[in-house]
Amino acid sequence: MDYLAVIKRVMDEHRVIADRLKLVGEPLNDQEAVISLESVREDLMVDFKATAVEKQSRLEQALLMLEAGLKNHYAYEEDVLPPLLGETITAALALEHRQLLAEVEQAKSVIRGVRLDELSHEEVLNEEALMYGLLNRIRRQKEEHLKREEAMLLMLQKALEEKAKQPQVSGIH
Repeated sequence: MDYLAVIKRVMDEHRVIADRLKLVGEPLNDQEAVISLESVREDLMVDFKATAVEKQSRLEQALLMLEAGLKNHYAYEEDVLPPLLGETITAALALEHRQLLAEVEQAKSVIRGVRLDELSHEEVLNEEALMYGLLNRIRRQKEEHLKREEAMLLMLQKALEEKAKQPQVSGIH
């Protein structure tokens, strides 16, 4: 197995996941604009709620896509990394993977359970703040996980590149 290619692929996938994490937060990133709507006349409330419901739907879809991507990526890592990292470290990573997926599942459940169209303006703002907080927690945990994993992969990459530079003695690897 070409371990340098494995490391490159995992690191490339990390960049894609980091980009998706940014996208997941976008539907709620304009919270300041939403808060400024508080001064808008009462008859705009219906349009405001429709916008909030639309954001909620986009957020649910983004979380579903993120979850699917994470599951595929984690399955790949847990399959190919044991020879590089060892069983124990890979098991520790798998534990973190399960925790991160549980966070995504919790966020999906919370977001799915909110009926924004039945809430007052203030309640919608509170729910959006809660959703934004869940996303920030997921993003922060995932970024911390990526940093730990990337550090290990970079060390492995450096060791493998160094080993490849050394002349091989016949019959000894």
